[in-house]
This record gives sequence, C-alpha cells and structure tokens, in this order.
Amino acid sequence: MNLSTFPIRILAERTGVPPSTIRAWERRYGILQAQRTACGHRHYTEDDVALIKRLQQRIARGATISKAIRELDALQHVINGVNQQELSVNSQQWQHMVMELLEAINNFDTYKLDETYQEALSLYSVDVVTEKILRPTLVALGKRWPIGATSVAEEHFFSTYLRNKIGARIHHSAQSIGPTLVIACVPGEHHELGSLLFALSAKNAGYCLLLLGADLPLDQITPVVNKVQAAGVILSMVNSTPDTEFVKQLDELAQTLDIPIMLGGINDVDVAFESVHLLGSDFSKAINELVELVPLY
Repeated sequence: MNLSTFPIRILAERTGVPPSTIRAWERRYGILQAQRTACGHRHYTEDDVALIKRLQQRIARGATISKAIRELDALQHVINGVNQQELSVNSQQWQHMVMELLEAINNFDTYKLDETYQEALSLYSVDVVTEKILRPTLVALGKRWPIGATSVAEEHFFSTYLRNKIGARIHHSAQSIGPTLVIACVPGEHHELGSLLFALSAKNAGYCLLLLGADLPLDQITPVVNKVQAAGVILSMVNSTPDTEFVKQLDELAQTLDIPIMLGGINDVDVAFESVHLLGSDFSKAINELVELVPLY
C-alpha cells in the first residue's frame, strides 16, 4: 500500500466527517476512490481530503450533499474539457491549481486566490502559469459553469484581481529594450484580460509595451503609433466575430501604416483580411508569429 494513503479514521479526523457518514456517501453517491489493503481496509489520499472539504464548503452555504456533489461534478467536467492533454505530474498540478483558483473565486476568497496564484508563480514561469493555469481558469469561468447564480460576479471578481496583478507586474518589471508594441482591444471589446495575459508574455520575450485597454477606437491608433514610434500593433477580439465593415476598416488602417497590425483572440473568420495578421488564441504560437513579424533584434 502506498505510504501516502491513510485509513478512514485519519480521513475522518482530517475532515471532521464521521466514518459512518463517509461510508454512506461512498455507497449512495459513489464519491471517493478508496484503495483497499490486502486485508480489505479502505485507504484514502490527500485528494479525498480535498474533495470532502470542498463538499463541506458547499454544505455550509446551504447545499444538500447531493447538490454539492452535482456542483463538483459539473466543475470537474469543465476542468476536464479545458485540459485534454495526457495527465503528467505537471498537468495534474496545473489542474489542481485551476481547481483551487475556481474554488477561491466561487467563495470570493481573495486570500486563497492570492495564495494559489503566488504559489503557481513560485513553481513555474510566468508563461507556464499563463498558459496552463490562468487561461484555463478564464475559459472555465467563460463557460458559466453551473455553480449557483453568481457566475457573473465571480468572473468580475477574478478579472479585477488578475487585472491588478498583471498590471502591477508589467509596470514594475525591468524596462525592456526591444521594439515597442501597442496593445489594445478592438472597439466594443471590453474583456481585456486576454490581451493583458498576452502582453505579459510579450514583455517577458523582450518587447516594450504600451497598453491602451478595452474598447479602443480604431482612429486613435495612428496618432499613438506615430508618437511612440511603435513597431507593431496587437488588437484583441475575443467575444465577437469580425464583420465585413470591421475587416474593411482594419485593413485600411493596416495599409496606411508601415508596421504590422495583428489581431489576436480569434482563429477562424468568415471574412478574409488582406493586410492584417491573425495571431489566433494559442499564446505560444502567437509569440512565435509576433517574433517573425516584429523581430526583437
């Protein structure tokens, strides 16, 4: 038997749930994956402790045990849909951190949210944290997983937290000496977290940044580019599909500038751009494309 497992008595002590209740939950709802010793005794893991504690949190907020289990099942379904790669040691840890972030967001627990975020940064590079932990968390929130009626408030809570953290990190990081990029969201796009996360990756790659936030009118881009002598413009569009008029306007803008105009956040469009470069939604591929279009040296 793996030394990291322990009997039901220890599980009960760790969680405060009596052994009889744990056994009843196992029989009735099929939760927990108890391992059996050679003598037939149940043994459990740290994952079982975490699961019971998550159930207790929901029960404490008024959910029945059956509703609490359904909620966690729905949440796990979203997590599984976000991360389809084979489970390695790292991906299990990333998945666990996504779950921890979603739990903290669900509870509006700033302390736990910050603790998990800082732990992730202490273990992995900023790019890994962005790609494997923060983006899957945002995707999960965007799917409006059915955990109560506060999903919009939860998304705003996390967005505000992350916007402050990323902004501070970009502001206080060492000044880059690479080309300057203007980064903003297209008109009508108010979700700027994707552009901020990409900006953080671009900053780490060595670019200087000018961040102009959400809902930027296209006619503001040329004056800004001229003032800061930008080497490229990256616009974010995640919640809508470009129509013919928008494609025309952005192409015209790109043709008047002698620097690359890039559009991130979308992959396939029905209307083809002539002069705008599509970066898609895969950050690692987008950074590689960026380096090709705007060389660092």
